Amino acid sequence: RAMATSWTTTRFALAKLEELLHCPICNHLMTDPHMITTCEHCFCRDCVVTTLCHGGNSCCPLCGLPSWIKDVRPNYQLINIINYIHSINVILNNINSQETPI
Repeated sequence: RAMATSWTTTRFALAKLEELLHCPICNHLMTDPHMITTCEHCFCRDCVVTTLCHGGNSCCPLCGLPSWIKDVRPNYQLINIINYIHSINVILNNINSQETPI
């Protein structure tokens, strides 16, 4: 029983971390996180490219700082963190499927 509580706490903490890594444009866990270098705000690559190229406004969607597509770069730290989150979720799902109801 204590082990189940421990995994519940881990799942809760992981869900909270995922919330912090949601793209402000699409509100989903970031896919291929990219950063606008002028203000360091991060978004999904597709979201920020679409917004800057086709949004009719060359500004950061969060702070409004003038930004152009040349200012967008991959955020490798977030890419690694999100990949680890996916790996941890796979492990937790495997543990969940192996646990037997009490």
